[in-house]
Amino acid sequence: MAVSEIHLYEVLSSKFGKEEAKNLVEFVELKAEKKLDEKTSVFATKEDVHTLETSLKSDISELKVEIAHSKVDIVRWIVGTAIALAGLVVAATKFL
Repeated sequence: MAVSEIHLYEVLSSKFGKEEAKNLVEFVELKAEKKLDEKTSVFATKEDVHTLETSLKSDISELKVEIAHSKVDIVRWIVGTAIALAGLVVAATKFL
């Protein structure tokens, strides 16, 4: 028992009796432990943060590769469209 639990036991035993005080202190202790376990289960550890950081870095590098491929595709379409447009202009000038 911790000092605060002993003090609580002494206060309760003088009012309710030793057995009842013991039961109440145990009940309070169990409730406090349960609440603490609930709160600490949502904390992120250093390992969790490191795993998340690694995952994010991997995702970002994949996105950079996708963006680079998209840029190449856009340039291809622009060049292709420019060539087709130039061909239309040449054909139109010969037709007129």
